[in-house]
Amino acid sequence: MISRHIENDNGTLRFTGIFDDYKHGRIVTCSPEMEYQLDILDKVAASDVTVLINGESGTGKELYAEYTHLLSNRKDKRYIKLNCATLSPSLFESEMFGYEPGSFTGALNRGKKGVFEIADGGTVFLDEVSSMPISVQPKLLRVLQDGKYTKVGGYDELSTDVRIIAASNRDLTELFHKGDFREDLYYRLNVVSVNLLPLRQRVEDIALLAFYFLEMFNKKYETSKRLGQALLEELMSNNWPGNIRELQHTIERMVLLSSEETLSDISVSSLSMNKKNPSDISVAFVKRYCEGLLLKNYTLPEIVAEIEKTIILSCVEKHGSLRICAKILGVSASTLSRKLSEKS
Repeated sequence: MISRHIENDNGTLRFTGIFDDYKHGRIVTCSPEMEYQLDILDKVAASDVTVLINGESGTGKELYAEYTHLLSNRKDKRYIKLNCATLSPSLFESEMFGYEPGSFTGALNRGKKGVFEIADGGTVFLDEVSSMPISVQPKLLRVLQDGKYTKVGGYDELSTDVRIIAASNRDLTELFHKGDFREDLYYRLNVVSVNLLPLRQRVEDIALLAFYFLEMFNKKYETSKRLGQALLEELMSNNWPGNIRELQHTIERMVLLSSEETLSDISVSSLSMNKKNPSDISVAFVKRYCEGLLLKNYTLPEIVAEIEKTIILSCVEKHGSLRICAKILGVSASTLSRKLSEKS
């Protein structure tokens, strides 16, 4: 139990364990259920079987896909991530399969390689696969069945040898009953399934991850903050609709905004980014956030990037889809994806 590694010194807590004891690649967990899911991946990683990872937004599906690839026989080959929610339907097919020169207005004269050509011999991770246009799904099904595809504007049948890992934060069985997802594709993707519990259903991981992220951000910002008993109890009782992603960014904000060494004077609710809409983030919060970044010698472009990232994460944690957030925020999904991936 994680509790045996928590030392209480007059209400100030310290983690006395070794995080490496709970690490599986980049995954940190002490939950028996999550360790069971990892055991499934351990058993199938060396094969080429297709894996479907199910879980709410923020539960770490991308990390579990990466974990599978790094244990596979393809670990030294390309690993390409494609977020299906960030691509418009018109671009989806050309991104996945590539196109021939002159295939459409604006096409490159030399044509373009698609994901399945670039990743040949390696692994393709299809995140938010539920967002894949129904028109493209038969072509993905053919790749899964025969390893064959045709470029946009082309006639030659091409071959690819890839291992596909897919992830979804929506119930695909519900979608195919509605006619929004092909049933035959679902069964091809769902050869082996892994189901990631939301953070609220693995409370033991909340404390572990809180200390893990605290150590991470203490190193990043050169601080020595510690958790208070009351705050940890609040963290563990919070619902965390944004799951691990929300917890991580909450701890980071606490490290930046707290003026005390012991994190006990800031409530989780005061830092929650799950508001009705992004504009509900108060001016006072943004001011304090900026002041914290200035103390860490952030430049103006870096501060702007962090504020943008915070607003985007607020929206993603609430709606669970970059495509929906793009409409709300008035930019493209690819822009949001790029801003989230930028390192501070």
